[in-house]
Amino acid sequence: MVETHDLNEVAPRPDLFARWRDAGLRLLTVNVRGDLFFPAAEMRAFAGASRAAGVAHTHLEFDSAHGHLGCVADTAPFAPLLRGLLEDTLPTVPLPPEPLGAGDVAHA
Repeated sequence: MVETHDLNEVAPRPDLFARWRDAGLRLLTVNVRGDLFFPAAEMRAFAGASRAAGVAHTHLEFDSAHGHLGCVADTAPFAPLLRGLLEDTLPTVPLPPEPLGAGDVAHA
């Protein structure tokens, strides 16, 4: 069972962000609002910090009646963003610091 995802065990955040930015890595994070295992507020802050460091990070939050399992049961809200990441069509510039809501479009 996963108890934590602590990237600080890998490297300090500024170092991670610099590595990701310099490598041109694009991040997509998705949170279900109300998820108690992976609180959206924590990922929202992480996404904002990575974008402030120049990382191209898209963050989406959506509501789901399935709670934590919403990212498995309700894929429609983020399928276009995931497809864009896999097809290399996500933007190469950082997005605004606000998370996208379900139904919002990150890019044309």
